Amino acid sequence: MALYTIMYGQPQNKCQHNTQKPYTGITQVKAQDIAQNSTNISWMMNDFGTGQVEYGETLNYGLFNIKEKRFKFKKHMQPLVHLKPNTIYHYRIISEDKNGTLTKSKDYIFKTLKNSNNMVINQNLNQWTISGSIEYDLTQSYDNKPGAIKFFDTTKSYIISKVTFPVKAGEIYTLTAQIKTDVTPSSILDIHGAIKGGNIHGSQNLFGSYVSNSKKNLWEEVKISIKIPDNTKANQLFIKIIKPDFLRQPRKLNNGIKNIEGTIWIDNIRLKKGVFLGKRPSKKSFKSSQVSIDTLGNIKLNNKPFFPIIAFSDGARGDMNFYKRQGFNTIGWGHSASTFQEAKDAGMMVNFEVTNYISFHGDPPKYTQEQLAIDLQTIKNNNLMDTMLFYYWDNEFYTYDKEIDEVTNIINNIDVLNGIQRHPHYMLIGHYSHTRIYDKFINLSATYEARGITSTSPVTYNGEAIVYNRLIQDFTENQHTPSAIGHFNVGFGKKFRALVLGGISQGMKGIACWRDSATGEKFTGLELDFTKRAWWDDLHGISIEIQHMLDAGLIQASHLSRFQIMTNKPIDKIISGTRLLKDIGYIIVGNVTNKDMSVTFTLKNLKYIPSQIIDFFNNSEINGTISDSSITLTIPAYGSKVLKLNP
Repeated sequence: MALYTIMYGQPQNKCQHNTQKPYTGITQVKAQDIAQNSTNISWMMNDFGTGQVEYGETLNYGLFNIKEKRFKFKKHMQPLVHLKPNTIYHYRIISEDKNGTLTKSKDYIFKTLKNSNNMVINQNLNQWTISGSIEYDLTQSYDNKPGAIKFFDTTKSYIISKVTFPVKAGEIYTLTAQIKTDVTPSSILDIHGAIKGGNIHGSQNLFGSYVSNSKKNLWEEVKISIKIPDNTKANQLFIKIIKPDFLRQPRKLNNGIKNIEGTIWIDNIRLKKGVFLGKRPSKKSFKSSQVSIDTLGNIKLNNKPFFPIIAFSDGARGDMNFYKRQGFNTIGWGHSASTFQEAKDAGMMVNFEVTNYISFHGDPPKYTQEQLAIDLQTIKNNNLMDTMLFYYWDNEFYTYDKEIDEVTNIINNIDVLNGIQRHPHYMLIGHYSHTRIYDKFINLSATYEARGITSTSPVTYNGEAIVYNRLIQDFTENQHTPSAIGHFNVGFGKKFRALVLGGISQGMKGIACWRDSATGEKFTGLELDFTKRAWWDDLHGISIEIQHMLDAGLIQASHLSRFQIMTNKPIDKIISGTRLLKDIGYIIVGNVTNKDMSVTFTLKNLKYIPSQIIDFFNNSEINGTISDSSITLTIPAYGSKVLKLNP
């Protein structure tokens, strides 16, 4: 296995060295992985020594990377970061041996790539094909450059960009924009990235494309992820933005205004390669005598750490101990006292299903609000409120109106104990950038952790990881509920373990599995019966590992601490993150591919050099390569690791 030393840090403007002499022992110098703002410099030496890169825009250099501290390596690699796009840089290698003799290489050059942040020009709508009630409004602008695209009226309207952007198979892109509305609740836009090339032509983010504002008259950023399928021949992407008309179903209106009737503007539309999160907004917490949620989304039940492992079921099993034995601890939905009693007898929790009492795409609710009050009061009268974990909202209605406020008020009035709400509201929403419209009443948000096997035109998805959508949900501007539950439907097969542990590494605090059927029912041709799923036999072991991590405080610790890592693999293949406990670094990682993967983790802001890589679960040493600021080891196919980095 190749051994590299990888140093990460801010450029420094001074460096002290000892005696210097000409040196010809530095060879195979190369700049590789050149990007807009970074590159990796590698080289070989004929003897052991430290390494450092001196660099700058002229032969005067002026900047230094962090100097290596140990004399253990002949093969070296160091990243240069915070570089300017489309810029020529000079660089040379500096090395020092154990005797303090300093040597320098000759001068080399590289050029960073052009900035790939593409902006769609809004001016006069010349860059768009237009249909419906749309105009270019010179009175509105996010960035003080006159003009923004205005959607109004109640008919379906859309624009399609004439400009296309070059894209590559397997890459993830982030589309960002600024939006503003003049109504509360917000109007809604439907934003798609669509690919073309070869025989492919169609949308790539059919799930997760709705965006909205948290309040009126405020410009707010939205983010949408666009994954270009692996192995596609498509190489161009265009943008389609819709003001959908299907949301115009009969509703109970606030102030007589439907969401669709308001105006919404969009400006500053950009497409960027990679996943861009920005700054995480402040998050609210929830606390009662029974359930609490902190700002990271950590859950406590009766003041003890709790990681929900939620089973959604059709109820045909007849025995909830079936789920308990396999590692589940919560039933995903229920609204009757009998369901709550069965869960209590099995030692499980239940989420109260709210969606039964909400209108759905114009259809009346399954049960009336009067029935909601009866059902909830019956559960309370039978002393079963202690069996409830959350009020569960499965959001497929997507609008916000008076009906939602009415249902919420009924729930909260019955739920309250000694003036305090006992149970939090938890919402699943596939349109992750649309979450903040519900911010005032939900306490915990969730979206899908994986996209199951589907044959949605123009491509087939094969159970890919989309953990980055939950991160975007959590980091969306003015979205103040922690996004901490990962949902899993069907079609991800053997990837489950890697998805769960990888999700935990990136701040997931609970999982939910949809949906068990013991009657032979299938969904899009895929098996619903939990016992026939590829992950079923492994679930019990995963639940035990989760409990060990919970007992040690690993899950509760922040995934956003000063200690962070960079990997040489994309986030939809290797999902990883960090923890710090008592100043000891941990790495949690999942490999969602069907191949063993050699992964290098570059360590940032760990205040010591690891001496050993330890398996957290069995305390045995793991075979891997350690350098001053990186470790390299193999993660098995569909596997996971929790690594303790011993000082």
